[in-house]
Amino acid sequence: MKSYLTAYHIVNAFGLSVYPFYRYKNAAYIENSPANNREYQILITVFVISLVKFFRSISWEEWIHNLFIYGKTASILLFIFQDYRFGIWYMIFCILVWIFLKIPHYQGPSKIQSIYSEDDLELEDPQSKVKLVLFYADWSDTCLFTERVWAGLSVKYTNEAVKFYCVDAGVFEKIASKYKVDTNPAARQLPTLLMLENGKETGRYPPLATSNAKSIIANYSERSIVKYLELDAKFYSTSAK
Repeated sequence: MKSYLTAYHIVNAFGLSVYPFYRYKNAAYIENSPANNREYQILITVFVISLVKFFRSISWEEWIHNLFIYGKTASILLFIFQDYRFGIWYMIFCILVWIFLKIPHYQGPSKIQSIYSEDDLELEDPQSKVKLVLFYADWSDTCLFTERVWAGLSVKYTNEAVKFYCVDAGVFEKIASKYKVDTNPAARQLPTLLMLENGKETGRYPPLATSNAKSIIANYSERSIVKYLELDAKFYSTSAK
């Protein structure tokens, strides 16, 4: 719960509450306003979009982020229909929030170790038979939205023979290039979880499409990742030894 009590979440939640407060204070005027029908149309549209995004979101972080975006966009339109002056001021507020408040990183439990060079990846924990290397970039919203998923996997599956690492592909592009992880946003390869067994790649998620070397659009749920990479089998086989 603490991860949702950041300045980013509090200020954006305040932003969503501004129009409902304005409407409460001006209920009599708005009910008789010609723009009242527009209000219902906008609210229904936002509700439907938010519901669709809920089922398509990678994580709660992504859904909340989308809710803030669509909710504030709806508020801008609602203010403009009621009083364009409030709409302009509210738009300025939204722009300032977008500039100064970024999506916060996950701060919970994690057993992922950071890698800063190719040598680190080769020498870290030489006894570990399975290395799961996460390639990510700070500019990628998908990477931010899935941080909780990767951290949860690392806590669940790390043992003496299975280790998790992460590489900032935006900074260490040579390492990403060596393991054929394309940092171009159009390639849709970030984040990528690479599985190395005894130094050789035995799998990656999301998998690469065979035709154009681009990643298949992935479902970054924990269940999908575990199933595709057979992490349960890897964990129990290494734990038994």
